Amino acid sequence: MEIRLELDAGVSALHVVVTGRLDVHNAAAFQQLMRHLQHAGGSGLSCDIRSTVLGDGAARSVVESVRRHTEEFGGVIIDTNTDDAFEALVTPPVDDVTGPQPGPPPA
Repeated sequence: MEIRLELDAGVSALHVVVTGRLDVHNAAAFQQLMRHLQHAGGSGLSCDIRSTVLGDGAARSVVESVRRHTEEFGGVIIDTNTDDAFEALVTPPVDDVTGPQPGPPPA
């Protein structure tokens, strides 16, 4: 995982760009770093994780935690990461909720 901070003289808010793979091995470090940046950078922090691969449930959980915390500080997480394979891994299949279908009428 690589984290780049973008500081623009014309913009007061901090912009963070995260690339690479986020998983159980680095999720806690990412969460701690983001909390420190949110407190140091103040409101309006944005974090772009569009180029980040979320490798497992720990990554997804940390991203949601960081998202909530960032939004509480008036910031935003930019995420268009829609990895269908990951969703299939963490989302169990939905059973047919219509129930059993009636069989043919008795003869």
